[in-house]
Amino acid sequence: MNDDSRKRLCKLIGRPWYPALDPHGNSYGLPDRNPKFSTPTDAQDVKDALVEKGLWDAFLVFAFDRHHITAIADIFSCTRDENGNITGYRLCELAGEFNKEEGK
Repeated sequence: MNDDSRKRLCKLIGRPWYPALDPHGNSYGLPDRNPKFSTPTDAQDVKDALVEKGLWDAFLVFAFDRHHITAIADIFSCTRDENGNITGYRLCELAGEFNKEEGK
């Protein structure tokens, strides 16, 4: 997930976004304090925000129509790297794309 999607999701769930320390993204060795949206808690926070803002139904239409999701369980699946490690949740990735297209 790229930083633009992460920024949009931070805005959606009401978390602050901490910009990089310089225009080149150099953090000078400091850890990135922004959420990666790679935990079950992050996915639940995103889902809850979509529901609370009345966007859940439109999000489901987006996911099923645009991304050919065939079952609700697919939205809650995790993504993995080549070693099998969980790297994120499909719900967060789709919500980042949904917010971009919806202009949220």
